[in-house]
Amino acid sequence: MNENKKRLLLVWISAIISISCLVQRQNADESRWARENVELFPFLSDSEVDSIVEDRTLRLFDVSHGNQIVFFSLDGRTFLWYPGQTTMINGYWKVIKNRLLCLYYTDQILPSTTEPNDDWNCFPLHLYKSNIQESASGNRYDLAWNGKTPFILLRYPETNFDLIKKEFSKKSFTIE
Repeated sequence: MNENKKRLLLVWISAIISISCLVQRQNADESRWARENVELFPFLSDSEVDSIVEDRTLRLFDVSHGNQIVFFSLDGRTFLWYPGQTTMINGYWKVIKNRLLCLYYTDQILPSTTEPNDDWNCFPLHLYKSNIQESASGNRYDLAWNGKTPFILLRYPETNFDLIKKEFSKKSFTIE
């Protein structure tokens, strides 16, 4: 490789690292700002909040992450089944003033940022709710702390609970 190509490669690598650090800092700054300005976000009723985090399995879908399955346990733990992963992403959840949902994933490299998670990441609850495509009571797929995913979830195409149940059946899993 000639010197010009080496320099160009070094510039690209430096730019990617800089952008990655900036995005991580921006996310932390936005989350901190949201916690400090929680009253600016729409209030959800207790029943609306419970429909999201009270012993619920949710199927989320958005363009950037694709399919995701998340379980919110009553004790404040959460288990994220992220596309392409073979193990659960484990963490904790809390709701602030029925306006923010805050997630903290423990000792994990978050697949979407490839950066370690070291703080609560807070979202306006009404926006999080808008990404919920399906919801079911209980831990529908028996997602567990430090557990393996039932199978590798694909990012695309968008799936649904019925298709996931069929995939479970192929793997000799049973769902009530």
